[in-house]
Amino acid sequence: MDHQSKSHLLFFILLLSVFYSCQKASKIQKFPYHSHSTEAIYRYRTGWQQIMDEGFYGKAEKSYQKAMIHDPDFLMAKSVYARLILDTDERLQLYKEVENKKLTVTGYERMLLDVYQSLVNYTNLRAQNHPNAKDTLQKTLQLAEKNLGSIIQKYPDEIHIKAEYIEIIHSLYGDRAALDTLAKITTSEQRLNPFLMGYAAELEANLGNYETAFRKADSLSIFFKDLQVPKPHVVWASLHFKNKNLEKAAMEIDIAYKMDSRNLDASRLRTRIYDALQKKQDSIRVLKSY
Repeated sequence: MDHQSKSHLLFFILLLSVFYSCQKASKIQKFPYHSHSTEAIYRYRTGWQQIMDEGFYGKAEKSYQKAMIHDPDFLMAKSVYARLILDTDERLQLYKEVENKKLTVTGYERMLLDVYQSLVNYTNLRAQNHPNAKDTLQKTLQLAEKNLGSIIQKYPDEIHIKAEYIEIIHSLYGDRAALDTLAKITTSEQRLNPFLMGYAAELEANLGNYETAFRKADSLSIFFKDLQVPKPHVVWASLHFKNKNLEKAAMEIDIAYKMDSRNLDASRLRTRIYDALQKKQDSIRVLKSY
C-alpha cells in the first residue's frame, strides 16, 4: 500500500471513530436541569466533579456560588450549596428560600430537589440537636432511595446521581448491598469514575477484603497520577485506618487536609485518626510505667 492509500485509510478510520463517538454522545441523556444560564449549569456540574471525584470541597463551594451568581433562581445549586456549608444560620435561610420557590420546579428535577432539601432539613435538625433528627434521617433515606432510584433509571448516564444512590443504599442496607448495587447499576466504564473507585475500595475494606481494596485504591492513585487532588489520599488514609496502620493513615490524611481543609471527609477522618494515635500513645506510656 502506497503512502497516499495509507493516508486515505487512516483518514477513513478517523472519520469512523469520530462518527461512532458522536453516535454514543447523542445517546447520552443528560439530566434536564432548568436554568436560563448554561454557565450556571456548567458551574453546578463542575461542583459535583470537584467534591465527589476530586475531593475539593472548597473549590466546589465556589463553583456553586458562581452558579447562583449566574442564576439566582437556580434552586438545585442553592440546595446543594446549603448541604455543603457549615454555617447553620445561613443553611437555615437557604433552606427556607428554596422551600418558598420549589413549586416552580417539576418532574424529575423536583424529585431530586425534594431529596436534597430533605437532606438539608436533616442537617439543620442535627445541628440544632432536634429530637426529630433521627426519624427525619430515616424518612430522608427512604425518600432518596425511591426518588434517586427512579431518576437513574431514566438518566443512567448521570454518574454522580448514581453515586449518591449507592451511598443511600449503603446507609440503609450496608456494605454488601452497596457493592452489589454498584456492580448492578453501573457500566464497566462508569466503574472507572474516581468516586466509585474510592468508594468501592472502602466498602471492600469494611468487609475485610483488604487485598481487593488496596488494588482498587492503587487504580485510583494511577488515575490521578501527577495530579494534586485530595481524593486518593483520603481513600488511602481510610484504608490504613481500617487496617489499624495509624501512622500511614495520618501521613495520607495530612496530605489531603493540607490540600483542602474544607474537605469534610478528610477533617472528620483526621480527627478520628489522631484520637486513635493519642490513645495508642497513652497506652504505651501506661505500659512503660509498669
